[in-house]
Amino acid sequence: MTKYSDRLPLTLLSLVALGPLAGAQLKSLPTEIRCPVDQPSIHPSNPSGSNAEFNFLNYQWTQPLATSQAIPVPGQPATITWGLVLDGTTIPASPNFLPSPFPSNLRARVNAFYPGGMSGSGQQPGFIADVTGWMNEWAAVSGVTFTHETSTNGGVSNDDGLTMDGGAGALGAAGFFGTRADIRIGGANLTSTTGGFAYFPIAGGDIVLNTSLTLLGGGTALWTNRAFMRNLIRHEVGHSLGLGHVCPINATKVMEPIAQPTNVDLSLDDRLGVQTLYGDAFENDDTLGTANVISLSTTGTTSVTQTNRSINKVIPAGSTDPDLFSILASTPGIVTVTISPAAGSYCALPQPQQGNCTPVCECTTPSSATCYSNRWGDLTLTTVDSTGAVRLSNVGGLGFGEMHDIVFPAPGAASATVSVDTTSIDLFLLQAYDITFSIAPLPTFPTGSICQDGAVLDASGALEDTIFINGSNGGTARRVDVPINTPLSLLVQRPSQNTTAPAGFVIAAIGGAPGPTPFSLGAIGTLCFDPFGASTLQVADTFGTLGRPNASAANPIYTLSVPNGFSGPGIVTVQGVIEETPGSLKVTNAIILNVIN
Repeated sequence: MTKYSDRLPLTLLSLVALGPLAGAQLKSLPTEIRCPVDQPSIHPSNPSGSNAEFNFLNYQWTQPLATSQAIPVPGQPATITWGLVLDGTTIPASPNFLPSPFPSNLRARVNAFYPGGMSGSGQQPGFIADVTGWMNEWAAVSGVTFTHETSTNGGVSNDDGLTMDGGAGALGAAGFFGTRADIRIGGANLTSTTGGFAYFPIAGGDIVLNTSLTLLGGGTALWTNRAFMRNLIRHEVGHSLGLGHVCPINATKVMEPIAQPTNVDLSLDDRLGVQTLYGDAFENDDTLGTANVISLSTTGTTSVTQTNRSINKVIPAGSTDPDLFSILASTPGIVTVTISPAAGSYCALPQPQQGNCTPVCECTTPSSATCYSNRWGDLTLTTVDSTGAVRLSNVGGLGFGEMHDIVFPAPGAASATVSVDTTSIDLFLLQAYDITFSIAPLPTFPTGSICQDGAVLDASGALEDTIFINGSNGGTARRVDVPINTPLSLLVQRPSQNTTAPAGFVIAAIGGAPGPTPFSLGAIGTLCFDPFGASTLQVADTFGTLGRPNASAANPIYTLSVPNGFSGPGIVTVQGVIEETPGSLKVTNAIILNVIN
């Protein structure tokens, strides 16, 4: 089988055996395993030890020279240029792969044998388009942005033919905008069955493909196998980003050390590795000003889901990298935000960085060596206003791996910001998660329903209102919007039929919109909810206050004030029972109180 290879400067070969992160702890929770991670090498004080399956090295790009973009710590995004070297560019000798320097022949090989050649023809997209797409598979799940270095060459890679040495000792071979790329791809007649090799970022990140492969039916057949080439290119690009090999070899991961002739997608191991180095695809979203905008509408896009997201700890130790989302609701509605840790498992047994996964790392059945990606960090979810003040939180703490959601009303053309963070995650580790935003129409009462009109009658027999919130009955929708932390008043008006006697009443409230099944009070009428339920709040009860006529001819309106209002957004439904005439009780109208940011 064809092997993949990576390449380090000889002075760094002693660093490929990596060790456990100092201070990583096992978290003992019922039925859960929080594995000690073997992702240690980016820790500056611990440059050696063993790797875990989604391993990586301390060789991530810190400043791609073509873009001059500083990346001070792991977990930060990077823009990296790439291109093909000119044929004839010298590729230096390399132990085990290339006994003597060789002039690159990649472009000629591509034009001669690759479907569509370099730029594509007919129905074949060509090598440049394919490589662009394969590199962007990494970009789609990480904070990496790849740019083909073609700024001055009409779609063909810029390159000046300088020696292709991985940048190890020759400044002239480093990336330079308009001249040559950060990652330069060349080809040579390698002496082994290796598909190619790549330098880690610390040594320039360049890639050398084997242009003399004679596997899979002949010298040209391999180059026409786009599935194999996809696996090969993505694998070597993984090394160019700083990723090492992963085990076991079972054709499930791009970064396995043995080439596969059939399509293999980026695995959990691959994604976690690259995200720990460069974050996820939305990494520049940790302030209110750069928040990831989520647009929702009850008449258009009602749901948005993002996957392959992650949160990680960064320097200084203990700090977090939050993800912020600005939720724009173009129509009024109830917004639900649900966050769930991304499920999946990976092998955590020690495994070699070089070679063929020997000794074998076997995690075919759940064991102490199996780690679960949804149990690294305890995710939290918080809503904040435009000033950054917390309005509503659903904080973790119930254990690793649980799902959280928040439900809150959103007014038209207003925005809320959701913060996703971790409360307990070790330094340099990340927690993968998925997040969904959805909007549903605000609850309203159907015209003519008992919730809409109540059962209190005026002298002509028409239904009338008796409950008001901040002086309003809510109009036809029976909904009153009240900002949080603002004064609130509940008014109960004496029925017009009851002109002389005190009108006693009971007013009740429930959190949320009324359910689909009404509650019958027999001859009195039907309410939207059970006024005596365990979760029902009795807001006012005047029947027990004899001698105090709260709604009479002399005092027709009863008022209950809440000076500070509600501290967080939400929905409250209010309804009650009132004396229509002395000794005759009727159900009142109902109002939905919509407490908004």
